[in-house]
Amino acid sequence: MKFQFHKEEVMPHIEELTAVPESEVAEVVSDFESEGAKVEKIKQRDGNWTVRATFAD
Repeated sequence: MKFQFHKEEVMPHIEELTAVPESEVAEVVSDFESEGAKVEKIKQRDGNWTVRATFAD
């Protein structure tokens, strides 16, 4: 019997929070990182942050 190996490409799961205040951004980043996400912070014009968490499913 011959078996075939199929590798599925898994799309990452991305969660994004906007308008995160400076006082909460470190906690939000820490929470996402504790769940295994790669986290990116983007400063907004109004002084708040966008936090993007990418999970490799």
